[in-house]
Amino acid sequence: MKVLFLAAHYAYYRNFESVVLALVARGHSVHLAADERESLGGKALVERLAAQSSLITFGFAPSLDDEPWFKLARKLRSASDYVRFHEAVFAPFEKSRLTLRERIPRGVLRLMDGGLDRSRAGQRALSAILRASEDLMPVSDASRAFIEEQNPDVVLVASVTAWRLPQIDHLRAARALGRRSGVCVFSWDHLSSKALLRDVPERVLLWNDTQKQEAIEWHGVPSDRIVVTGAQCYDQWFDRSPSRDRVTFCQAVGLSSEHPILLYVCSVMTPNPTESTFVLKWIEEIRKSPDPRLRTAGILVRPHPERMEEWKDISLERFGNAVLYGRNPVSPDAQADYFDSLYHSHAVVGLVTSAFLEAAIVGRPVLTLLLPEFEMYQEGVQHFRYLMQVEGGLLRATRSLPEHLAELSSTLASSAERDERNRRFVKAFVRPHGLDVRATPAFVAAVEAIAANPAQPADVPSGWHTALQPLVRAVAQSSETGWLRPALRDTPEMINDRAKLRKAAHKQAASAERDQRVADKRQFLASRRRERQREQWMGVRRKHLARIKGRLKALIGSSS
Repeated sequence: MKVLFLAAHYAYYRNFESVVLALVARGHSVHLAADERESLGGKALVERLAAQSSLITFGFAPSLDDEPWFKLARKLRSASDYVRFHEAVFAPFEKSRLTLRERIPRGVLRLMDGGLDRSRAGQRALSAILRASEDLMPVSDASRAFIEEQNPDVVLVASVTAWRLPQIDHLRAARALGRRSGVCVFSWDHLSSKALLRDVPERVLLWNDTQKQEAIEWHGVPSDRIVVTGAQCYDQWFDRSPSRDRVTFCQAVGLSSEHPILLYVCSVMTPNPTESTFVLKWIEEIRKSPDPRLRTAGILVRPHPERMEEWKDISLERFGNAVLYGRNPVSPDAQADYFDSLYHSHAVVGLVTSAFLEAAIVGRPVLTLLLPEFEMYQEGVQHFRYLMQVEGGLLRATRSLPEHLAELSSTLASSAERDERNRRFVKAFVRPHGLDVRATPAFVAAVEAIAANPAQPADVPSGWHTALQPLVRAVAQSSETGWLRPALRDTPEMINDRAKLRKAAHKQAASAERDQRVADKRQFLASRRRERQREQWMGVRRKHLARIKGRLKALIGSSS
């Protein structure tokens, strides 16, 4: 069996590493494809995997940027999701709507801001128009050719709910070719806060019953197409031992081994707020604590791999026994570092991050603060609420720094209470088939079952779909360079258009100024030439008059 795996970028495969290795161990070949480049260590990851087996290959999937309809399709999808996120069930979750505002056509945004956001009937009508328009988009020729070239038995798509990427187009191309296909959810938030799953493959592989309900209720996936496997990406943290003892670890990272360690795991909140400012305040308050155990605790801060820039000029040295440490856990050494950080900590603190799940697996208490400045990123997204609700919740949450410090003191004094809470949550959310049951074999079995299914009939476009393709191409072209562009351009394009206009106006003004300078110079030179000509003429005239005067004097002198 050959599996074609498609993901946003190579770093995504850190969540499927165990699956890839298990597939090749069973004699299957796997090609790892990525839509875009990254700087998170993904290239080194896939190179390391390929070095382990000749059955693993990797390369980039084709770009769809040159296909004339793709930009329009991407805008229609974002607009459709923006309208969907105004439904009552998503009303409390502002973050998803704000994320999409700059991606959608300005015409749709004007309609929604003009009152349609308060009209359910209007939203349903607009949503139907957007969905119907997006359904008219053709199957990508580039994706189709790529899949035919790879000739896989199964196509797995890992980033199908990403807005800007052509993952849904790869899935549609696979279905148009009659290839068996599956969607595997990358992370805990990809069904609740990302794009709609617009096409349903043979199987959708999910972590738990919470995601199963999301797939059924929010994405319209039939329950018989869903396979709950557990979270295969977390198998590596179960039954794992630290690579170093506590003393050696503390020496390596620069902390005292005589004090308990608080691990702060940073989040990927974008574009704001700046988490480093909050972390510095958090450490300052800890250092003022009346509890000597808390006041002297070691503090290890792990910046998020995608937010390293905000930490580059920050030092924790002034706090004493506090360090910045950690890398993206995509290599064996970095994974060992990460596990050791979790294992040797007494408690894990953060705002909203999947590291909470890994801390729960290792058995460490997980604490957070629910502050107004972070509300949109915490209670303002659905997946965060799962951490508070599933099986009684995982997080020990407080709404002020004093309450949080008191909770930290209590946790450092005794953390046994959290063990059962962690187990309940992990059983429900990470390993629903049992704490001792690995998710990777279930995932691999689901992929093999897809391959064993009868070949799917190719999706053949209807006659009206084919007949409307010239119109689709014309609209797509007009949305880029024609009369439809003002209504269908998104915020970045609008900003770019304004920048181009400013640049053109500046260029025109500079050209006019240059032309004026040239004209002024020409006028000045012409004036100088006229002045010189006048001076020359006056000189000739003076000489002529002098000769006349001389002759007159000579005549007068001779006559006298």
